Amino acid sequence: VQDPTYLAEWLATSLFRDAGVPAALVTHARAQLNGKDLGLYVVIEAMNKRFLKQHFSSAKGNLYETYVQDIDGPLDQDNGESTDQADVRALVQACAISDPAQRWKALGRVLDIGRFMSFAAMENLVGHWDGYTIHTNNYRLYHDPASDKMVFITHGLDWAFRRPNISIEAPLKSLVGRAVFQTDEGRRFYRERVSTLYTNVLRVPLITNRMEQGLLKLRSAGLTTAELKRVERTAASIRERIVL
Repeated sequence: VQDPTYLAEWLATSLFRDAGVPAALVTHARAQLNGKDLGLYVVIEAMNKRFLKQHFSSAKGNLYETYVQDIDGPLDQDNGESTDQADVRALVQACAISDPAQRWKALGRVLDIGRFMSFAAMENLVGHWDGYTIHTNNYRLYHDPASDKMVFITHGLDWAFRRPNISIEAPLKSLVGRAVFQTDEGRRFYRERVSTLYTNVLRVPLITNRMEQGLLKLRSAGLTTAELKRVERTAASIRERIVL
């Protein structure tokens, strides 16, 4: 509905995975119901135990999902035996520590800071304005039993690559973002991670080649001439923004 190219989610999630951040696999399919063609769909991998096993050594941890809310309220829980959400409260409590140095130490005990840095940097680099760090939306939160730390997982990237005016500075909209980036260590770590990911992941030839691979598939997906023209036109505009 919000991505006339059908490519944003497919392309953005691949870059998140390149950056070492868990993200769903995405593909395309034509759907039929009782023999009736319903058209082309973007098919997104479910975030369930199978997904967790691909990205973590254990799939027994608590998995939470949200809709336009931060972590300081009750979260919908999709996985895990413990339902008291004490792990989320521990993260909230660490974020509330007023002293930046003490807060940074406390966050390191409950949050996978390295993965959070990559998560936040990639949200900015692909223009995911509707994600956690910029809009407290479209994310999953997993308590990894192996590390005993919380990991943010990206979700809902159908608006990626659409807003080139997003600031590259560390976003302070979210509770965790403010707690992390309002420390000297957090700001320095974030700048280093943005630089690394810009160099190693956000490579224009890689992205444009992937876009062309996706378009090749869509050109044989049975779209009408008008639909395909819209896909090609919007994709060309987004490609130009990415290159610029």
